[in-house]
Amino acid sequence: MTPHSINAQPSLSGEDNKEDSDPVLSWEDVKKIIESGRLELFKRKKADILKYRAWKAEVAKEYDSPDNYIRKVILKWDNDEISTSKYFTYDPSNKSDHLLRLNDFPYTRIDPSITHYVLWSKFPFDPNSSEEIERFSEATFNSDIDNVEGNTNGVKKKEWLFFINPSTLQSIKSVTHAHILVRDAVDSEP
Repeated sequence: MTPHSINAQPSLSGEDNKEDSDPVLSWEDVKKIIESGRLELFKRKKADILKYRAWKAEVAKEYDSPDNYIRKVILKWDNDEISTSKYFTYDPSNKSDHLLRLNDFPYTRIDPSITHYVLWSKFPFDPNSSEEIERFSEATFNSDIDNVEGNTNGVKKKEWLFFINPSTLQSIKSVTHAHILVRDAVDSEP
């Protein structure tokens, strides 16, 4: 799955001013949104938006911005470690250049069987990064498939989709990151 750029209206990512009556998005809905580049359709419930705004205001008091908090507290990276001198590449032997973690404020209008991760990187993404994110996701979510007890045919354990929000939808702009949505693989055979 290749990340898409879109020309969306500026807004804070995932904000929704409607009531919480919108339908929950299925895996197929999520896939269509990512493929179409309509990433602004990913939403959070009002209560989650309020929690997110409160969190941003709180961390801004001590760290000047949510970006600084993410960098210093969550990632434990110094400013000089983040570089634009090269692009993100997945190297399984070097885990210090990236961090995968559950999204603390996931989009809440998606099926609860879908887990929302964020892949943080010290280096920016470029057009080739989609291949690198694919390699990372395969290694992370489907490593040692044939060694799983009872799995003799190499069937994948997980399915994933990923996207990179355009800057108009990013609430954390100065730390490179991609969103990875994961679910248990569904057997497509009858």
